[in-house]
Parts: sequence; structure tokens; C-alpha cells
Amino acid sequence: MESWKKTLLISAGVIFFQSAGLSMMMPFLPLYLKDLGVTNPQAQATWSGLLSFVSFFFVALLAPVWGTLSDKYGRKPLILRATFGISLIAFLMSLVTNVYQLLVLRILHGFCGGVMPTFIALVAHHLPRERTGQGLGGMQVSLLAGNIVGPFIGGLLSDWVGYRNVLLVIFSLAVNVKCPDHALHPRGKTRPGDSFFYHHG
Repeated sequence: MESWKKTLLISAGVIFFQSAGLSMMMPFLPLYLKDLGVTNPQAQATWSGLLSFVSFFFVALLAPVWGTLSDKYGRKPLILRATFGISLIAFLMSLVTNVYQLLVLRILHGFCGGVMPTFIALVAHHLPRERTGQGLGGMQVSLLAGNIVGPFIGGLLSDWVGYRNVLLVIFSLAVNVKCPDHALHPRGKTRPGDSFFYHHG
């Protein structure tokens, strides 16, 4: 398979799993809040809205920042940050004992997101000019598919394994989904930050 196709497929796969992980918690969030002591239905609705909002708000707010940093320091450090940050926070969310701890972790979840600009830059740089539109369209499809499939899978799993174990599933997915070096450097081009991780990561 041509290197640009590998880059596109791997990038799309990572984006899919990360977006699915971010949205997998949404279906059972009000029920999880009840386990954390928020029993008033109105309070559950308020907290559910707030917890959903803060994560995606910080993803959107910081996406340009992470994109700029990836240009300066390399793409792999930013992708690793997002992947392992999301996995660690998902694990910690399975251990929370009150809604305030969950709020802090949802904010941090958003801080670790926003990797889409990095992948867009990666794909746009390495795809043939005549394939750029197709590749960027595929990345958007992967992002939307993850947001659609994530809540469906999260709802099913919450019935089968319980709310906290779904968060452990998200943790496992994020730990095991990574972007190999040949996808990040398909033409042997590195940036300073990429070079460090390439040889030592």
C-alpha cells in the first residue's frame, strides 16, 4: 500500500477511536451522576449539560493552539499527548467519588482533545494534491462516525458491564490505539519534537 494511503487510514482510525471515546460516556452520564450522589432530576439535567459542554468547549477552544504547537514542535508529541491524556483521564473518571471531581476531569479531557488540526495538517501535507480533498473528507467522516457510534456503544456497554467499566473500556482503547512512526513520517520528514520521539519513543 502506498505510504499516503497508510497515513490516511491510520489517521482516520485514530480520529475515529478518539472521538468515539470522547462521546461514549454521554448516554449514561445522568445515571452515573446518580451514582455520584446527584439524585435530584433537575440537578442531574444541569450537571449533564455542564459536563457535556465543558469537554467539547475546551476541545474547540484549544484546537488552534495545539495545531500551532504541532507546527512548531512536531506532530507526534501532540498526538501522543492527546492519546495518553485521554486514556489516563478516562481511567481517573472511573474512580471519581463526587461530581466535582468529574467536572475537573471533563475539563482536562477537553484539554487533551483538539488533535484534529494536527491530523488535518499531517494528511494535507503528505497526500498527493489530487487526493487532498478526498483525504480531508475522509477525516471528517471518521470524526463524525466516532461521535455517532460512540454513544451507541457506550449505551450498550453500560448495560452489560456497568458505567465505571465503560470508562475502563475507553481507557483501554486510547492506550492501544496509536499512530505508528511510519504514518507520522511517511517521507522521512521530521520536526524537532518528532525526531526525539522517533528515536526514543
